[in-house]
Amino acid sequence: MRDVQIIPIMNDEYLLFASDNSGGIGMKELDEIKVPYKLLAYYSFRVAFMECIAAGGDPVTVVVSNFCGEGVWDQLVEGIELGLDEVGMKTIEITGSSESNMNMIQSALGVLVIGKSNKVQNNPLTYTKDLEIALIGSPLVGKEVIDQPKEIAPLSMANYFCTLEGFVVMPVGSKGILHELKLLFPEEHLRNESLECAIDLNKSSGPSTCFIIVYSSKEIEKVREFAGNLYTSIQYNKE
Repeated sequence: MRDVQIIPIMNDEYLLFASDNSGGIGMKELDEIKVPYKLLAYYSFRVAFMECIAAGGDPVTVVVSNFCGEGVWDQLVEGIELGLDEVGMKTIEITGSSESNMNMIQSALGVLVIGKSNKVQNNPLTYTKDLEIALIGSPLVGKEVIDQPKEIAPLSMANYFCTLEGFVVMPVGSKGILHELKLLFPEEHLRNESLECAIDLNKSSGPSTCFIIVYSSKEIEKVREFAGNLYTSIQYNKE
């Protein structure tokens, strides 16, 4: 259901592997979008980190595959450390490798977050009328990510909701909000026509600039107050 590999190891423990890749984004001459490597690494880490924690994982290490150039390694590490600092996980180790034999004409980066868990969240949900569905943040892609930072859901907020009992979190990726909702509620056969939302449900969210939360309607006022103007309700008109 999720973009994360979950592998059982022993005694009800699991390893979780979540990754993100980017290409043509960076500071090389032929890159389509010019972004400092620190920022590129932060957003790539953000995607993999959110996928890991949303599936119930506790991140233990970050692995970087760097095709941007050996000389920018420290900038990439700084970007990942920025994300780790945001969620209070400074002690997590960062490792990886750089392509140093070949001179790549465009930037490319892969980030893998490895986590452990004894309680994974990977099962489809059953919709009931006492559930609330909401979007935190806005779906942004490309230059929008740079130009509209106030519309991006903080990594710390995603981490917070993942710690709450009874909350389900689903990061939104390039296939859009509706795609992720279909994964969460496969039995409902959701369509645009059955959902009400002030935001385009099919728009790409690029580096997971927003995420879906599903929770009990009893918590709605607290959630709205905490998320502020990043909160957008998604109403399901079940036939």
